[in-house]
Amino acid sequence: MRGDGLYRRPKSPFWYFKLKENGGWREVSTKTSHYQEARRVRQKKLDEQENGMLPDFEISRLTFERAAKEYLEAARLRLSPATVAKERFFLVRPCKTFGKVVCEKITASHIRQLQRAMKDGGCKASYNNLVFGAASRVLKFAKVWKRLESDVKRIRERAKPAGRVLTQQEESRLFYVASSRPEWAVVYAAALIAASTTCRGCELKSLKWKDVDLFNQTASIPDSKTDEGVRLVALNPDAMAGFRILLDRARLVNGERPEYYVFPACEHGHIDPTRPQKTWRTAWRSLTKRAGLQGLRFHDCRYLAVTKMGEVGAPDQVIMAQAGHVSKRMLDYYSKARLKAKREAVDAMAPILPRQPEVSTLRPN
Repeated sequence: MRGDGLYRRPKSPFWYFKLKENGGWREVSTKTSHYQEARRVRQKKLDEQENGMLPDFEISRLTFERAAKEYLEAARLRLSPATVAKERFFLVRPCKTFGKVVCEKITASHIRQLQRAMKDGGCKASYNNLVFGAASRVLKFAKVWKRLESDVKRIRERAKPAGRVLTQQEESRLFYVASSRPEWAVVYAAALIAASTTCRGCELKSLKWKDVDLFNQTASIPDSKTDEGVRLVALNPDAMAGFRILLDRARLVNGERPEYYVFPACEHGHIDPTRPQKTWRTAWRSLTKRAGLQGLRFHDCRYLAVTKMGEVGAPDQVIMAQAGHVSKRMLDYYSKARLKAKREAVDAMAPILPRQPEVSTLRPN
């Protein structure tokens, strides 16, 4: 070996050098017999390693912990900050369990060990699966997941309770109460928009005024559940009314600029349109309690929009285009649930006849 780290191997015309990775040495071919070119290749590799840069095909040689950092950095380009923060949170356990293991050496037993440790620690199956999903996405990013996916499975979860389906009377009462107090104006507007467009609460909070086109009655929604990016949703008169409430509020604080948030942060009475609102949970709980609908989730407004679209005969493809990530199973469930709610409402009506007539009296003589 020369003093510069380059050496030749028997029966090979190329120059080689050693590269230290994860506490061990790996032999690397420069794929050139020209000495000066080999020196440049070696130096480039050393510089890339120093700066944390590796070609995609070499990401599998990173430790899981290092690959997770690379994955999160790449995810920032296509996911919202809130989603990236969730991914980072769910990757804490995998990094503790096998963070020092090189991705290409991670086996199904590592994944099962992680799942078992969480289950023995009392973690719910849903949380277990969220951690599993985040770990699998890092391993997909490292190009090693295909050899593992057939050997590991998610933990079976109990069927999640479906969202609440409101009757028409409950729906009317909810929005009547929501509009009755000025301090509920923001959550009233949010519920109007969600129940008219199928938008999730997190999607509304990430909206900026540049995403809302009141002239063409559309809004561009970043779809956080899929890789499709942005979906365009149509705005009906109720949704337009919700946005106008928010626009009037924004104009009071000069917060209607395109780059400002539709739902701005508000702390101690101070509105900051450069930051998004974190939550409207307190206001939502107060108004649902006042409306006699305790336990109703804000997310149920999305289900309300889906079922109402189904009621008027909108094709499944139209509903799925408007709502984004919606399974066919969910569409079927909520269409049946809404029909059940209608039947219950009809059955609760006072009977017209005092009693049912005898069948025999309906027969002709």
